[in-house]
Amino acid sequence: EGYSSGTILPEGEAELRDRLDRAGIPSTARAEIAVLAASPEAGQAALVERVPSVLGSAEFTKAGVVVVEGPTGLLIVEVLAG
Repeated sequence: EGYSSGTILPEGEAELRDRLDRAGIPSTARAEIAVLAASPEAGQAALVERVPSVLGSAEFTKAGVVVVEGPTGLLIVEVLAG
């Protein structure tokens, strides 16, 4: 099945806040962005295109990125906090 199904919660949802708190990352601003792409370059372009205002925001001072290669390409998830 790979990663062909699942849920990423929208920016600011309580579950993301709870996960960051459990990891010891206090935050007042949070965002989680997920894209599917054929290559790392296409994934980065998709992230920037999807929410340019979030990625350029000074309120985010911490970032975490995970890239998983699967049967349909790359799943890239970026978590931002500030």
